[in-house]
Amino acid sequence: MQIAQGVADMIAGGQLVEGDELPSLRSVAKELRVNYHTVARAYEALESDGVVTRVRGKPFVVAKKGGKMEPISVLVDEINALADRAKGLGISKTELKKAVDAAMNRVRKEK
Repeated sequence: MQIAQGVADMIAGGQLVEGDELPSLRSVAKELRVNYHTVARAYEALESDGVVTRVRGKPFVVAKKGGKMEPISVLVDEINALADRAKGLGISKTELKKAVDAAMNRVRKEK
């Protein structure tokens, strides 16, 4: 999941755009020191989401849909999980918004 998320982040952030080739499965596996099949599953998950595409024997490339990803879209699952957790802890919508605003302000100051 971390590999797929990293690629999605690069697409949403504009580092990878429509038509860009993704690094080969073997090179990513070697660089990250993970199993080849782990990278293959990550790329296949991105392909099933329509973010990347490939033709047999060719590298994966950023798909048309993937090249236009909104940056916020890569955070939807995490935002939903945070909202669910906040609700379970009895945190109000207002309190959660304040906490997120404070975190964003902290990050902006660090840059």
